[in-house]
Amino acid sequence: MNLFLLSAGCCTEGVTVVVVKSKQKVVAITGTSEFLGGLLLRALINEDWCERILALDEYPPTHHAKVIYHPIQLEHMESEKELHRFLDMHGCTTFIHAASPQHPMRNLERLHEILSVGSMYLLNLVAKTHVKHLILASTTEVYGATSTNPNMLTETSPRHASRGNPFLHDKIDVEKQFEYFGEHHHDVTISILRMCTILGQTSRTWMTRFLRQRLIPTVAGYDPLVQFVHENDVIRAFLHLIQHPHQGAFNIVGDGVMPLSRAIAMADKTAVPVPSPLFYITADMLWQASVSPVPSASIDYLKYGCVADGGKARRELKFEPVYNSEEALMTFLDAHREEE
Repeated sequence: MNLFLLSAGCCTEGVTVVVVKSKQKVVAITGTSEFLGGLLLRALINEDWCERILALDEYPPTHHAKVIYHPIQLEHMESEKELHRFLDMHGCTTFIHAASPQHPMRNLERLHEILSVGSMYLLNLVAKTHVKHLILASTTEVYGATSTNPNMLTETSPRHASRGNPFLHDKIDVEKQFEYFGEHHHDVTISILRMCTILGQTSRTWMTRFLRQRLIPTVAGYDPLVQFVHENDVIRAFLHLIQHPHQGAFNIVGDGVMPLSRAIAMADKTAVPVPSPLFYITADMLWQASVSPVPSASIDYLKYGCVADGGKARRELKFEPVYNSEEALMTFLDAHREEE
């Protein structure tokens, strides 16, 4: 168990919380009611080295002895004055920011409040704590999908996705906020995990909704390469990183790639080629009407490849995916065929 010593002095309103370290981890997670945060919460419950999980979300998780809940709303973080005290009083050692939507939102103002503004307030509060490891859940989509992309994108590749894509513009802004935080807090390890499309039994992203349509619109004349990572492999990467902190960004991807047409064929769905100009014109209209899961800002990913290299994660994190891209896709398809 962690031991907490309280002494007068400085820090939080005249009281300093001194944490005597133990080998066990106390992990805070934002977004525990969402897909990725929920998976992490359930995985950490089963890890003996994790003493407590601090669940930070608008909605409480299922009760468990290891889980302590604190309500937050990222779009209203300016009113959250007790979070830093909550984190220190429970001895938080690692903070995972997973409360980022896994897909574009129709309300762009609220999206910006949740992503960019919420993360800014969150980092300001975490700066007052004794947290020594910050982990951000991000996406390889920040690299953008362009005709000039190299065959494999590395962690040093430019993040071009912000052009005309509000969702990814804010995602990139959050990454930059974490990087800036690390530059000014050298005692804190900053880790950014960029996942490609996550697939599995419970995954929910714009691509999973896209692949579940009976008729799948594609861009006529284009067949980009796509890659997937299994949700279990993603959780394995997080668990390793929590135990063995590493500084920097890491691509978390499954082995292998496939043409989008093959993924559609494996899903036993029908591709409907749409001329590129018409696709862009109609996409936002259908998106706002909730008819299509793909806004016009995401169409580039149906035209050009955005394939990331996972070599750095292999070398530094010793991350070896158990499932390749095709196996991750099959797991997802098998899980949802019974529902169709």
